[in-house]
Amino acid sequence: MGSASFGGHRSPPRPGSGGRTAAHPAPEARPGKRAWKRFWSWRRIRFTRTGLFLTAGAAAVGLAGINTGNNLLYLLLGILLGLMAVSSWVSEQVVGGIRIRREVPQRASAGHPIRVSYEVDRGPSRFPALNLRVGEEGHPGWAALPFLGKGETRTAARSLLLPRRGVVRLSAMVVSTTAPFGFFEKLRNLEAPAEILVWPRIRPAPHPPPKGASGGGRRQSPAVRVPFARGEYRALRPYRPGDEPRDIHWRTTARLGAPVVREYGGGETQSVWICLDLRRAPGEEAEALVEVAADLARNAFREGRRFGLATQGVRVEPGEGEVQFRRVMDALALVEFRPDAPPFVPPTHPRWCLMADPPSRLPYQGTSSGCSRPGKKA
Repeated sequence: MGSASFGGHRSPPRPGSGGRTAAHPAPEARPGKRAWKRFWSWRRIRFTRTGLFLTAGAAAVGLAGINTGNNLLYLLLGILLGLMAVSSWVSEQVVGGIRIRREVPQRASAGHPIRVSYEVDRGPSRFPALNLRVGEEGHPGWAALPFLGKGETRTAARSLLLPRRGVVRLSAMVVSTTAPFGFFEKLRNLEAPAEILVWPRIRPAPHPPPKGASGGGRRQSPAVRVPFARGEYRALRPYRPGDEPRDIHWRTTARLGAPVVREYGGGETQSVWICLDLRRAPGEEAEALVEVAADLARNAFREGRRFGLATQGVRVEPGEGEVQFRRVMDALALVEFRPDAPPFVPPTHPRWCLMADPPSRLPYQGTSSGCSRPGKKA
């Protein structure tokens, strides 16, 4: 899987950019930036609530000892500072010798969490690791390992939610611990670049359910049907969201008490083009168009049809099957809307070109592109 950013159309991540990645040095940077990155990725410390109370208490005891000259207060201050020193040393032993390999999918779908797993190796350290957590820089959430013994290797996993389509770049893994006393959280960055290509959400266009369908008469949002030739009658089957009302076999539906539709096959094999006009400003409405186009692609894939994708400057030639579906979704993940884009020109006869329209307009209003609309034959 991949990662997300926006732009005209970019190539999908290289094969292997996801998958298993191990921490390794980052590419060369300017000396100043490299020095700061080395300092920042070396170690960071965050105070826990207990640590804040401890530090404030140590400062108060120190001030009281200076003002009063009481040796007992100096002894107490020494104990508190000793606890801090021991905590810092132990936490350094925990995060210092950790080796991590990350396994991440190359593709994901926007809004759907993916599983990221970490293979954590304790290495040659003489001490076990306690209260260990592994995460991603810039992304909330952690994978926890309460205990990792000397020389032991374990796997921890977490979910990662990527809300928008595009290319998401993972720069570094973050390993942290609050061992041994929970006074401080020590963090360390491990450079491990990876990319995830995030597909758009699939947004079914609104369509009223057929009479007699389940749902108590409420509106449903099945997938948009692509207007293909019907072919020869095959058999009856249960109704699925997206089936056309005219295909319902009412006599069998009445007898069984559940909607049943006629199934056809052997229709025309003419390729259908999913068309997406990029000539508009980026925003929620533009993203909705991408999601509708993704729904058309999924529908054509499920029906075993030949389909392609056409936008300004991007064209995925027609094909069929899962590989073609991946090609189209990869392209939709990377398209960029621009108000100054050239006018869209349909790649084929309007009958075989389906224009992705805003869901609020489907399927009741025509387009000015010369292409047919989902659910309405040209």
